[in-house]
Amino acid sequence: RGSRTERGAAKAKGRECGGCGGCRGAERRRLRWMALGEWIGDALLEAGFSARMVFGGASMGADTVSRDAASAASGDVASSAVMAAVGTGVVLVSLGAMMTLIALAAAAPHSAAAKNTLDKIHLMRVGIAQMALSKDKKWPARPDAHIMEHVTPTAKNTKTFIFIRHGESDWNEVFNRGFSPVSFLPRLLYALAREISLIPTTDSIFIDSSLSTTGIAQALEMVAFLENDKSDRTQELRGDLDPNTKPSSVIVCSNLRRSVQTALLTLRARLKRTGERVRMMTCLQEVTFNVDGISLSKSREVTPSMGDVAPHLPADILERSVDASLNYGTKSVRSNGMLRMLEFLAWAFAQDERVIIIAGGHSLYLRYMLRNFLPADSDFVGKTKKLSNCGTIQFSITTARHDGNPVYRIDPRSMQVLYGGFFSA
Repeated sequence: RGSRTERGAAKAKGRECGGCGGCRGAERRRLRWMALGEWIGDALLEAGFSARMVFGGASMGADTVSRDAASAASGDVASSAVMAAVGTGVVLVSLGAMMTLIALAAAAPHSAAAKNTLDKIHLMRVGIAQMALSKDKKWPARPDAHIMEHVTPTAKNTKTFIFIRHGESDWNEVFNRGFSPVSFLPRLLYALAREISLIPTTDSIFIDSSLSTTGIAQALEMVAFLENDKSDRTQELRGDLDPNTKPSSVIVCSNLRRSVQTALLTLRARLKRTGERVRMMTCLQEVTFNVDGISLSKSREVTPSMGDVAPHLPADILERSVDASLNYGTKSVRSNGMLRMLEFLAWAFAQDERVIIIAGGHSLYLRYMLRNFLPADSDFVGKTKKLSNCGTIQFSITTARHDGNPVYRIDPRSMQVLYGGFFSA
């Protein structure tokens, strides 16, 4: 601390340099590195915890691990190997983020790259909170379909829903193509290398995963299908109406990039012709604990990072064709899939349009919707199997009120596959 004379000399030295260098500059740097050290400590602790959690443990890869009870023993070994590999990957990504942050903090602490890196660390925190605390797949059973068994559907209390699943994402490419070490480990390592390279940017491979090259091709294949299929069953999707007639359908998507991208790609001809905008909604966010279900888009915004999809879309497409007013940012840890489904259905039945097009919807969101609102005795394949990427189905939902609250029932006779199909998952 020094004597009073020494402290006075130090103050005098500070005045000599105009108060902008020397001691004061050193103090600012010391405080900056102290704050950075706190970030590093927190993030490394989170990295260790996330390695234990391993992206949701057995729910890894959207519940694709442990498919068969007969092979449970071998499945446990494979699952453990996958968990170890991914846990190691999480630590590597976290360490990469920290090293990047250190370099940026020293070189340009106020740069966009430094801000993006800090944002990524914040999203890691959000993702870990979701994995550790979220009950996104847990809610009390609802008797809606049974209550409404004798309710007669009418034009007033019934809406038609067309559900287009999103194309394959980067996350799907890594985790949904099997876990053979020969193919899985190279995919994982390549994805981790890409993730580390993207840390200083607004893009990511794992967080709010974008469409993969295969996913883009799947969306473009559906574009070709809609161009060639002129039947009545796809008329709503194409929006083939009189130019002076208001569309009878509204297009919505979730606030995850793969959903927005799929909507803008598959329905681009309609959007260009009608000038309408896709409603981007938090309540359509996927039912999952995984970090690919964390949205990069902040409240009432849409992230400009479109990954490999950008060359396939007009430069002004997000401003012109996406309405983010119903995007409230990423889902809360207190939310769950049913709360979001009920919020969405309440919104849908408040709209004038008779048809709701969910473009770029999510597979587990659809599965849980079918399980909860189809009659219990319905054996529709979608209750147990996933809709293919860019697969499209149509169904009707009827609503009524019970004890003052809305209840919903999917008419099993209305289920119709328009494109693609279902597969085991």
